[in-house]
Amino acid sequence: MHQPLQSRVLSRQSYGSCRWCCCNHNQPTKPFTGRASLYSALEARQRRQQQQQLPSRLICRAQHSTNGATGNGREALEQQLTAYDLAPYKGPKLQQPKCFVFVRHGHSTWNHQSRIQGNTNESELTEIGRAQAVRAREALQSMRFDSCFSSPHTRARQTAEIVWEPWSNQNGSSEPQYLKNLSECDLGWFQGLRNEDIAREHPDLYRVWREEPENFMLEGRLPVLDAFRQAKRAWTDMLSTPGSSHLVITHKSLLRALLCTALGLPPRQFRAIDIANGAICMVRCNLKGDMMLSALNLTSHLVYNNVKYQLPVTNANDQLAATKPAKPASVYSTALAGSNSSSSSGGSSGSSNTWDLQSYTQS
Repeated sequence: MHQPLQSRVLSRQSYGSCRWCCCNHNQPTKPFTGRASLYSALEARQRRQQQQQLPSRLICRAQHSTNGATGNGREALEQQLTAYDLAPYKGPKLQQPKCFVFVRHGHSTWNHQSRIQGNTNESELTEIGRAQAVRAREALQSMRFDSCFSSPHTRARQTAEIVWEPWSNQNGSSEPQYLKNLSECDLGWFQGLRNEDIAREHPDLYRVWREEPENFMLEGRLPVLDAFRQAKRAWTDMLSTPGSSHLVITHKSLLRALLCTALGLPPRQFRAIDIANGAICMVRCNLKGDMMLSALNLTSHLVYNNVKYQLPVTNANDQLAATKPAKPASVYSTALAGSNSSSSSGGSSGSSNTWDLQSYTQS
């Protein structure tokens, strides 16, 4: 004798499939009561995706997070996914343009062991890492810095102490400013484990971390989105500091987030940017608070001797655009007046539109 349909339906409700992605999570679901209910679930799924503008796999991970969140916890996690602001970071209006020179910390003991470092303090610089920091310092010696910011983690502190040494007693500057918002991305229980061990024991999760960082969920959090939010706070901290040029020592993942937020790249492009140990990046910020990438992953100083870098100079066209004429005038007439003033002054310091053509490349 066949089991009644209703009994068969009820017997399935303790291990049904996920209603959002059709995968089997072995979690309780509402009983399946017929084709009409299936169509309603599919329509609800489509409406949900259209409203949230998120891939179905993100919705699935929000519904079945690794920390076992249920009910309001899952809803809060979905809100976290949808509430993230993808707009590029827009700084405040500034009194003067600013330039930030970023240095990734040198090669560390956990880099050597291929361990996930995250926001831990156990990892320290190796001899190679110290040599990379010295090379970076020598490559930057022709620059003038008003201040130095650094992550508080040991490997970054050690790098900052080496790189910042020539400027430590200039212009009243002494110790680097250690900012919590420059700390490395928090990777939870991944931290301290070797990459090959995680890849072997948790292949699916490790693949998401490497190939779909925007979807990577750990302990009920989205570490990459957290890093993007943290990067925006770091930009606010650094831009509010007086001075026009700043040295910044930080980490690979956080530096990726800093550059992505400055350029308006979404979290899925997190790994589109790569920075080697001891490498240098440069970012300018104009008077309107707009960010411009001037240099990315400079590593020549790590390979060749006597490499010297220069601070990127504010572009002449940026200065011209920021100039407010005394009376209404077209952009063309303002540019022409500036050009005539520059040529007639013979390069005198009294002209605000006089630039040394050898110090920059005008675009």
